[in-house]
Amino acid sequence: MWETLFDPAMLDSGKEIAIWCPRHEDVPELFKILAERGIKWGGGEPLEVADRWNSYAEETVYFVDWNIDEERVLLYGDRDVSGEIIRCEFHPECIPITTIVEVGDLI
Repeated sequence: MWETLFDPAMLDSGKEIAIWCPRHEDVPELFKILAERGIKWGGGEPLEVADRWNSYAEETVYFVDWNIDEERVLLYGDRDVSGEIIRCEFHPECIPITTIVEVGDLI
């Protein structure tokens, strides 16, 4: 059920995403990726406020969903997930490294 690795492109799917982050030390990297895309907690707080890890520990799942204003927001729960949701597991070492090259650097 959680064999799919998280890819930031999933955030463009328009679907709810359940991201299982089994290692607490990886949460800041996940939150960095989400914050770069303007995602905040469901109540509007920035992700830096808290990671909500203590509620479910290694069973913590973060849900990227849409609020009534059609903004992407982050919710959390445990791995008991059902329904039409993209389920994936987050490991920062699996995220492709992007390199920005200035055009002048190529000349």
